Amino acid sequence: MPVLAAVRAVRDRVGADDDVTELLCATHGNAVSIYFRDPEGNRLEVFLDTPWYCEQPLREPIDLDQSDEAVMGAAEALARSRPRFRSRAQWISEMEQLMGYKA
Repeated sequence: MPVLAAVRAVRDRVGADDDVTELLCATHGNAVSIYFRDPEGNRLEVFLDTPWYCEQPLREPIDLDQSDEAVMGAAEALARSRPRFRSRAQWISEMEQLMGYKA
């Protein structure tokens, strides 16, 4: 299962490379992400999905040096602030029904 420690480890590794630029840590409510440009200028994203769904686009900076609980709490609060907030599981179930998907 992915964890915030993995996102932090990538942030720390790319942040230590002088050829990596534009490092940004953010939450979208439904994910916690880092963005950066590699030495060739390509924009990359590494992210961890959260258990929540919320409408996009949405992005706010987040401090990944906070505890896991604080980071996930901030992501959840942002997601809950959106009008169509729901759990990711509920959203997936709704999309399966809309698309007529049967497992």
